[in-house]
Amino acid sequence: MLKKIVILLFFCFFLNSFLGAQDKEKLKWGVETSPYISYSGINWGIQVNGFYKKHSLGIGVKTSFQSSYFPYKTSIGLVVDYKYFMLSKSNIKSFVSINYNNVVYDVKNRNYSNKNTIHEYVVSNGFLIKIINKIWVGNSIGVGGYSERYFNFSEGKKENYIGYNLMLKGLLSYEF
Repeated sequence: MLKKIVILLFFCFFLNSFLGAQDKEKLKWGVETSPYISYSGINWGIQVNGFYKKHSLGIGVKTSFQSSYFPYKTSIGLVVDYKYFMLSKSNIKSFVSINYNNVVYDVKNRNYSNKNTIHEYVVSNGFLIKIINKIWVGNSIGVGGYSERYFNFSEGKKENYIGYNLMLKGLLSYEF
């Protein structure tokens, strides 16, 4: 819960910075969709991005089509993504990204019902290439960690796992 509050405050701080910057510099908006593979399985996310100078902050939702432990069960989660553009030319952009996402699985058996949660934190490097007008396509690869909280049905108690995570992500972005 504390992590969610910290992330919400982080998002509000940067959103306030972006909105305060509208007077001096132009704040741009965009939409991004991305299929990716990570610890939580095969995922698809969509987010709204705010762009200011060399910074981008996005928030959105994701769905997980496959999980490491519960195959073929679709779940919903949250995505928060910050990008810093190191290189920003007219046709190519290179960036470093800090990404947080989570996913919640509803798991049931005869005796118990529980919501399992996976939190993923990833730092990645990637690029975007302009294909036409305001449409960009690209990818990123990153490394980070995960924290999984789940209910162990055989022992009847909640458990936590912490480990390392890799993420391979494709990007399709549109800037307004």
